[in-house]
Amino acid sequence: MPALPHGTESGRRARCLAGKMPALPHGTESGRRARCLAGKMPALPLRTESGRLARCLAGKMPALPHGTESGRRARCLAGKMPALPHGMESGRRARCLAGKMPALPHGTESGRLARCLAGKMPALPFGTESGRRARCPAGKMPALPHGTESGSLARCLAGKMPALPHGTESGRLARCLAGKMPALPHGTEGGRLARCLAGKMPAFPHGTEGGRRARCPASKMPALPFRTENGRLARCLAGKMPALPHGTESGSLARCLAGKMPALRAVVYPKLSSGYNMLRDSRTIRRRSFLKTAAAATAAATVSGRLRAAPAPARAPLTKARLDEILAEPVLKTDFVQRPVMVGSVELLRHGRVYLLRSRSQDGVEAITVPNPARMAETYPIFLKNILPVFVKKDARQLESLLWDVYRHGSNYKLQGIALWAGVAAIEMALLELLGQTAQRPLADFFGGARQRDIAVYYASGNRGNRPEAEVEYLQRLIAESGARAVKFRLGGRMSRNADSLPGRTEALIPMARKALGDEITLYADANSSYDALEGIRIGRLMEAHGYGLYEEPCPFDWIWETKEVADALTIPVAGGEQEFSLRRWQWAIEHRGLDIVQPDLHYGGGYIRATQVARMAAAAGMSVVPHMSGGGLGYLDVVHFASFTPNIGPFMEFKGNTDLPIECPTSTLKCERGVVRCPTGPGFGVRVDPGYVNRAQPVPIA
Repeated sequence: MPALPHGTESGRRARCLAGKMPALPHGTESGRRARCLAGKMPALPLRTESGRLARCLAGKMPALPHGTESGRRARCLAGKMPALPHGMESGRRARCLAGKMPALPHGTESGRLARCLAGKMPALPFGTESGRRARCPAGKMPALPHGTESGSLARCLAGKMPALPHGTESGRLARCLAGKMPALPHGTEGGRLARCLAGKMPAFPHGTEGGRRARCPASKMPALPFRTENGRLARCLAGKMPALPHGTESGSLARCLAGKMPALRAVVYPKLSSGYNMLRDSRTIRRRSFLKTAAAATAAATVSGRLRAAPAPARAPLTKARLDEILAEPVLKTDFVQRPVMVGSVELLRHGRVYLLRSRSQDGVEAITVPNPARMAETYPIFLKNILPVFVKKDARQLESLLWDVYRHGSNYKLQGIALWAGVAAIEMALLELLGQTAQRPLADFFGGARQRDIAVYYASGNRGNRPEAEVEYLQRLIAESGARAVKFRLGGRMSRNADSLPGRTEALIPMARKALGDEITLYADANSSYDALEGIRIGRLMEAHGYGLYEEPCPFDWIWETKEVADALTIPVAGGEQEFSLRRWQWAIEHRGLDIVQPDLHYGGGYIRATQVARMAAAAGMSVVPHMSGGGLGYLDVVHFASFTPNIGPFMEFKGNTDLPIECPTSTLKCERGVVRCPTGPGFGVRVDPGYVNRAQPVPIA
């Protein structure tokens, strides 16, 4: 990282020691000390204690009578004050070690130890612990049964007590390291660590931190994606993960010292409407660096579609308490709606496979919305009996607080899941449309206002099980018809326990699609919960090798821990959450960085308000939002509206084809043209379903 100005203390120090920042006047203590040791600041009168010590050790201040303890010690060690009878303990010890006071009977413990180590008092039966320990490694007291822990350890390491069954932890450790107890299944952490380091337990999957760390430097677990800090550091130093941009302080330091990050750039999630782009080339995105820098910035300028570095000021670590605060913040803005909007009635209508909601206020304003057809067909009794009654006769401006009321109503929380929240999303969208039509304001105004209108999309293929060649041809047709610059296809077998839809399809399709579509097309792939963690990592690395920009749902959607394993092991952004309805699990995934990109579904997750809460938590963590589109009805239009007002929205929104519903919109064609869908700007959702179509729809009775 020769060009990266690391903002961390150890980063600066590492670069200074490596001669990478010789002219930088570091304002930190260790920075000054490092530059002094490197001979970079020989004339600077450092006023700090460690600065004086460093200059003395470097021979820069040989005549200065340092008044500090470390100064005296340094000068003594450097042979600058051989005749000075230092009155300090460390001074005496230093002179003894340097051979300056061989005959002085030091009365201090460290003095005796120093003389013993220097061979000056070999026959003295020291009564102190350190004295015994010093004589034992030197072979001075081989027969003495030391009663102290360190004494016993010293004799064992020296091979003096090979048969003694030491009852202490360090004793066991010493015997193990000396190869004296190779078959003993030590139950202690240090014992396991020692046996691992000695190569005695190469196949044992140690569940402890020290065990993992020991096995990694010994090349015993080179493919394991360690999720602990020192595990990652060990693998990096061992050259096992040279491309991983560790987001931790020690990880960054290790990679810098090893010269592993020469071209790393800070990457953040930008706003597309200002000409920004992101994930343009996933090979320039390094996950953990992204997570740190994106948390501190919201935009980065682009040059020819590639990101430039943006400054990343320091931020406090994201905590659960902070996420709790975000969840408690109000979302919906209704201050411009001066009068109550009392909900008079809501009817569920059906036209073939399409469901409609017709809502009317007590003032006579009417709103027509389109819920998710598949979920409504399955759960309409819950909607009519358990959800709808909570909102009728209420002020639509209180929509946000009513979300908690409907959760508690009639023990609805026992139905927690998509069966409940898809219905809640349906009524939420109906009341948002009613508010918009009443106030004659677009949907975005209720969420802080629109930020962009032209929304770039990726075209999602729904195929699985066709031959790789056929899928590539299909993707080429989608690009030609829509002008999309990004596409997504499906991997694996869908909830298949690692089985592919066709043998070898995934491994063939990943490189084939890249070769056929070229580097100018952004490629995403969705595994639909196909893999366990190990297989998910294997497939993800194949995607990394071919420059893919997003890896969606590698593990079963509720395996949030395994998904984190995959995300931690890969550099490609891992996305997920389309079927997540719990704000608490969202909170965990964001706090613990179990994902890189969050994908709330506007219907499955309960609507715009809850999805905005997820997006806000993600923004605090420097993560972007690429909402999932569950298909049917006007799902793609719902996503386009969400993208228009969400600050940390991703670069491309999911698109599965133009709607065939009879709707009209004076402000947008509602079609994907040149890879972009324009967001409507009329009142509410900005579209009008054909009145004749609505009139032909039939009311759905309560079962």
